[in-house]
Amino acid sequence: MSLDQFQELSSGHIFVVDDDLILNELFCNFLNSKGFNTTGVGSLNEAFEVLKTNVPMDLILLDYQLGDGTGLDVVSRLGGENKEVL
Repeated sequence: MSLDQFQELSSGHIFVVDDDLILNELFCNFLNSKGFNTTGVGSLNEAFEVLKTNVPMDLILLDYQLGDGTGLDVVSRLGGENKEVL
């Protein structure tokens, strides 16, 4: 990704799902400092609650091993709702 492409995205919304709260906060703070809007949660259940709100997300930064499931559970749910998942 070029710098121009990155700057075009810098107004997007990034959803951070990580049960390591220090990393979660670090990711959110860094991304906010670069101009992104972020929503950070620490569990699979919290992720599902946020996804129910239908807030537009441009990117999901997703931990694989969460305390109450895996990141693949989120991907499966998104795919089942016919959202564009890459």
